[in-house]
Amino acid sequence: MDNGPEISDDLFISHYAKLAPSTKTHIFTQNHFSVLHINAQSLQNKMSQFELLLSEIDLVFSCIVISETWFYRDSLLGTFAFEGYNLFSASRISGNGGGVAVYVNDMFEAREETVRLEGSESLLLRVGEAGRDVCTLLAVYRSPSDALPTFLRDLSECLPSLPSNSLVVVRSKY
Repeated sequence: MDNGPEISDDLFISHYAKLAPSTKTHIFTQNHFSVLHINAQSLQNKMSQFELLLSEIDLVFSCIVISETWFYRDSLLGTFAFEGYNLFSASRISGNGGGVAVYVNDMFEAREETVRLEGSESLLLRVGEAGRDVCTLLAVYRSPSDALPTFLRDLSECLPSLPSNSLVVVRSKY
């Protein structure tokens, strides 16, 4: 599987400046499986910049994780579809803000599994290709207003159950 050119922070940051300066990003790679993480602070307000960014850097990511989507109960997911990716989302049950979404490249099969981390919006995805497991991805957003000790307890109970091929993306404000 060819994922395009080698990803470097310099390459990405030069293009990334088009998004809001407060937005944070990280890139993870593991055995040719690449994950881009963006803390969007409202994807609805930045969708056109997000699409432009991905078209300009011309890299194909295995998964794209967006924290702080600010989706409201997944009601607008069709609006946030991105060609070549399947979208999974966990929205805040009540109130505004928060949320996490994962775009999985459609070259992969993905299935969502149940995960419960108190005080967070979380997604656990088993990602495979041609019938074999490639990666387990845990994507989490924890709000600063939620109880940190409870979240850490739940996370510490969850992590040992994940397989060794797992990637964990946690965005937690203090």
